[in-house]
Amino acid sequence: MTSLTVTGDNAVDLSTVTSTKIATVDVSGLDAAFTADFSASTKAMTVTGNSGTSAGAMSVTTGSGNDT
Repeated sequence: MTSLTVTGDNAVDLSTVTSTKIATVDVSGLDAAFTADFSASTKAMTVTGNSGTSAGAMSVTTGSGNDT
């Protein structure tokens, strides 16, 4: 898996994701909290959150890549 897109209105907690190739995480369509640990990823990672008024809290741990 190289990318992940999450949408909806229920909180998402992925805990630890073991993929070393995650490069894109898009939760801009999520209207609830999002938590994930992508520390296994060695790719440069881009994480996009929801900046709207219904956005939930976002907690993301990234890996060793040059993240943005």
